[in-house]
Amino acid sequence: FERHKLLFAFMLCTRMLMEQGKIDMDEWRFLVSGGIASDGPSNPDPSWLSDRAWQEVICLAGLPRFAGFIQYFIDH
Repeated sequence: FERHKLLFAFMLCTRMLMEQGKIDMDEWRFLVSGGIASDGPSNPDPSWLSDRAWQEVICLAGLPRFAGFIQYFIDH
């Protein structure tokens, strides 16, 4: 138990927040398993951002709370 105490506390806390409706389930699924690749703009700078990471950014932007994130990411 000692080895996994921090993970246990995290899971307990997230479960409590889920029960209170404070964690969006689609965002939780994205955090745990990542997104499903979809079409979007091409990678703005492949010299430092892998194509896989860019696909995750595109998938993240598909969540309502992160709408517009792709353009913000490209601009900054």
